[in-house]
Amino acid sequence: MVKINNISKQFADKTVLKSVSFNLSHGEIIGLIGENGSGKTTILKIINGSLSPDDGRIEKQNETIGYLGQNPDFPPGISVGEFLRGKINSQEEYKIELVLRRVGLFSISFQTLTHSLSGGEKTRLYLASLLIADPTPTTLLLDEPTNNLDIDGINWLEEFLTEFGGNVILVSHDRSLLDNVADKIIELSDGAIKTYGGNYSFYREQKEIEEKAYERLYVAQQKKIAKIEEDIKTTETRARQGEINFGSGMPYQRRKIRKSAQQSVHRKKKLQKFLSSEKRLEKPEEKIKYFISLAAGQSHSEKTLIYAKNIDKSFGEKKVLDKLTFHLSGGERVWLAGLNGSGKSTLMKIIIGKIKMDGGSLEIGNNIKIGYFSQDHQDLDYENTVLDEFLKTGLAKTDCYKLAISFSFQKEELTKKIKDLSMGQRAKVAFAKLTTGQYQLLVLDEPTNHLEIKTREVIEEALNHYRGGLLVASHDRFFLERIGINKIINLT
Repeated sequence: MVKINNISKQFADKTVLKSVSFNLSHGEIIGLIGENGSGKTTILKIINGSLSPDDGRIEKQNETIGYLGQNPDFPPGISVGEFLRGKINSQEEYKIELVLRRVGLFSISFQTLTHSLSGGEKTRLYLASLLIADPTPTTLLLDEPTNNLDIDGINWLEEFLTEFGGNVILVSHDRSLLDNVADKIIELSDGAIKTYGGNYSFYREQKEIEEKAYERLYVAQQKKIAKIEEDIKTTETRARQGEINFGSGMPYQRRKIRKSAQQSVHRKKKLQKFLSSEKRLEKPEEKIKYFISLAAGQSHSEKTLIYAKNIDKSFGEKKVLDKLTFHLSGGERVWLAGLNGSGKSTLMKIIIGKIKMDGGSLEIGNNIKIGYFSQDHQDLDYENTVLDEFLKTGLAKTDCYKLAISFSFQKEELTKKIKDLSMGQRAKVAFAKLTTGQYQLLVLDEPTNHLEIKTREVIEEALNHYRGGLLVASHDRFFLERIGINKIINLT
């Protein structure tokens, strides 16, 4: 068992964790969720021992910790075999093949250089290095392990976690993964945690019930406050009027006026005490609103948006697209499926005219305007500020500020350069720019990468109101289900 006892952590003037406590029991998989920057990685590093808490302690009872960070790092020029041999003694060479099979890398040569591996392969290799160690980890701390995995890789990870048998804390924005493997969800917000005893769907159900109940209590509180304020106002008015009418009258009348005034002062003090107390409910946080209004860009269900025939594309000797033919009509929501490296991004760049195909034909329907989201945000100028990027859309500055607010950007963030933003913030800038156009077809390449769950959900809601065609490449199964995919093009 791992016990996290009253952990607190502060960076500069920002308190990230406030007396956080929870237990990780044997065989338990905890899904740790929260917005970007909320402190999830900080918790993992404190448990791992690579970061010290300002207060509190970690108790590890007969546990060995294995930590997989978001971006596994490898020594330069090292091969797969060399990297793993560094984790074992010379008599344990046989373990390398076994562990590579366990993580699904059995087809990779020991001589393969680590820098040549894909992001998903690097994630698996680093996990292999944890599992081959002696003693073997009994607790795994996984920070966004699906970031570089394709669908097959995510399915493998699910199976691995299900069969692991030890303890796991899983930081992930992959809701399907959390649904399928998590025994418990811990939500981190404003430095504090709240625990939900179930998977992600159970968490969402309970969260909605809590939010609605809180809203009802808040509304009732505000009505009560308004009534007290009105009573105070009425009492003060009567007292003032009494002074005017009976100020020089009988003693009992003056006493009555004074008593009324004293009651008003007492009520006012009592109300002020309540308003400044912890019992007062704060106004519920307004959910982010994404204004994607593409009504003028909707397309008729029978209108041809794309007709591709026998498309070929190679890079050097590698054939990426081979005689690909497909048709996309208005209103269709198409998932462009395939493993990493199967040509999804290449096809999208051919459609929008960024790169040329080697052979075949591509017809775009008449008067079709295409909106494109690049997974690496290539359409952003990294030397520009956020405001500069919004101004490039042709919006007036006041409308740019409105756009920024709708995507939860703070005023001071508008002057930040794109290069200084997190990957999640860059994704929001790119998606915000997309909402300013009126497109009959949206081509989206991994639009949810690096985004926290909260932002993914509001983007899903926005896309559900869009009435044009969609061509989407995504490994987010939950996202694909939520946006109503009705057709699949599989690149093999």
